[in-house]
Amino acid sequence: MTAKPIGGSCSSICNLTSNYKRRSNGFQTLSLIVSLTREELIGLIIDNKPVVTKTEDKPITLSGSGTYTNEPDYKNGGVTHIFFTNIDYQGEYLWAKANLLSYDGQTFVGNIICERYPDSISE
Repeated sequence: MTAKPIGGSCSSICNLTSNYKRRSNGFQTLSLIVSLTREELIGLIIDNKPVVTKTEDKPITLSGSGTYTNEPDYKNGGVTHIFFTNIDYQGEYLWAKANLLSYDGQTFVGNIICERYPDSISE
């Protein structure tokens, strides 16, 4: 799936397909597609500022970052930025891994993957 900014804004997210994959222990793996601008990524990783963007036309807040690295994407000619962050997704506070790809150093598009335990299965 290719992410396309809504309304021409790079910080607004794109068409999103939430992918849920249920594991045998009851947890679900959730994958969300997001897009951040350079300023938003710097604010999140360096300045530790929360960033609000949209997925599925619903807001998502990314806050804080853990281990950060970047790797060249030889296949596509860009750079993949990999880090851990906290997300507030539909009222759930989750720890997630982000993989964002950039070709121009200004727009970062990729996915956030986390695990959640659905309410319908909880105690």
